[in-house]
Amino acid sequence: MLAGSAWPVFFTRAAQHVPASANVYLDVSGSMQEYIPWMYGVINGMMRYMAPKIYLFSNKIVEITRAELQQGQLRSTGGTDFDCVIKHLAAARVPTALVITDGMADISVPELAAKVKCSVNVIGVTIGRQRQQSLHRFTRKIYNIDPDSGGMRT
Repeated sequence: MLAGSAWPVFFTRAAQHVPASANVYLDVSGSMQEYIPWMYGVINGMMRYMAPKIYLFSNKIVEITRAELQQGQLRSTGGTDFDCVIKHLAAARVPTALVITDGMADISVPELAAKVKCSVNVIGVTIGRQRQQSLHRFTRKIYNIDPDSGGMRT
């Protein structure tokens, strides 16, 4: 409400918190090992904005609780496979997903990747300066974070 044609400095009602709906998929493959402590710290700091589902992926998907993530627990096969993420997204039918990876993986299910790209709002976040070609096949937007410089670009 305007007061004397000016917006009030203080509002009497607090802004409503919009519940998060994006499931998070964290790449915990061998090539991501140096970034995992940093990545876990970032995710821990953003917990209140995220959906309750957090998944680790390498060659398979593993659900991890918030408490396990806060304790730094890690379950990985060491390899990387976007196919497991794509298949999980197709089966889970979530509206939005955030995939954090270095992008070093291939896709052997291109038709399913295209279907997921059309039906799920998948946002990719790449860490470092790795390739992104495969990630483009199932994400709608990709952001790149360079942990060394702290910079981010699309």
